[in-house]
Amino acid sequence: MTVTCHFIEDFQMTSYLLDCFALTDRHTAAHLARELTRVTNEWGVGDKIVACVTDNASNIVSALKDHLHWDHIPCFAHMLNLIVRAALQEVQAILQKVKTIVEYFHRSTVASDKLKDAQKQMGQEPLRLKQDVATRWNSTYYMLKRFTEIKHPIISTLALTNASLPNLSPDEWEMSREILDIIKPFEEVTTEVSAEKFVTASKVILMTRGLQKIVVRYQRNPSSFGPVKKLVDSLMSEMTRWFGKVEHIEKLADATCLDPRFKKQAFVNLQAAEDTVKRVTAAAAAINPAQTDTMTAEEMLNIKEEDIIKLILDFLNLRRLHNSMLALEKETGVINGLYSDDVLFLRQLFLDGEWDEVLRFIQPLECIDKFDSNR
Repeated sequence: MTVTCHFIEDFQMTSYLLDCFALTDRHTAAHLARELTRVTNEWGVGDKIVACVTDNASNIVSALKDHLHWDHIPCFAHMLNLIVRAALQEVQAILQKVKTIVEYFHRSTVASDKLKDAQKQMGQEPLRLKQDVATRWNSTYYMLKRFTEIKHPIISTLALTNASLPNLSPDEWEMSREILDIIKPFEEVTTEVSAEKFVTASKVILMTRGLQKIVVRYQRNPSSFGPVKKLVDSLMSEMTRWFGKVEHIEKLADATCLDPRFKKQAFVNLQAAEDTVKRVTAAAAAINPAQTDTMTAEEMLNIKEEDIIKLILDFLNLRRLHNSMLALEKETGVINGLYSDDVLFLRQLFLDGEWDEVLRFIQPLECIDKFDSNR
């Protein structure tokens, strides 16, 4: 069992490994709860836990909710793994052929060398075939992607070696290409949500809805191949099963609502969006009730969003990420500083790229000795 912690320090995402150990007793909810309590007590973080992210195994979920009473967030990457892994069963016949061929080249040094020679003769960079791992669906994507990238060298090498291996028909090669196109967005989302250097919780709801829209598009324009159509339908069915209540996971909903890029627009369920706004508003009111007694929910939320935007602008300015800072100011209308109306007007000209107007605006200032228009 591995326990890690993640927090923000000096505007930087920080992660630490707290413990990694073998569970010798039965993996009951009570035992898992005791071990988690031991680890958090050893590090003195028991009162600092905002939420705990795990897979959806019933024992760990019960340990967190029933024994420890911690907020539980299901691991989004794990759900994606379950969804795509289940859907790929619909094209298992093709994947098994590919896997058999890949394993052959990994076992045979002679075949592997001939494959490299074939790639060189065809003017390609020698690439090694990749094997998939049963517990990571995206390893199947990488295996299939590399396999299709060196399609012609593979066909040529298999013809030379006379290996008694299953060959892919022209239709199966085309199906492989379609499968890659369909599951590529899932690989991109998996990579995005697995990042350790920036916060990803606020993106989860938006990414689930994005994936669902992509799959719906494939359903409306179905493939001519039966297995590929079944793959698409299975993806939608599995996403409905696993993502059906994602907007009701409070921590994810709150993070999404507070993200100035998304707010309520990321929600499909209007009731979930309204409930989130009320919850965030109530939390803000509890922090400073004296200032919130006479404000509406939207007013309080907007004030808090403005404060958050100003913090982000401070961070971007500190890191000298001026382009990102200006882009955020232009998008939100929030400027973190006290400026005269003239300076604000000039800044807006910069933001809008109105360079002729900028030059016209500063022209009267050229008569000042200390003013350098070239700078």
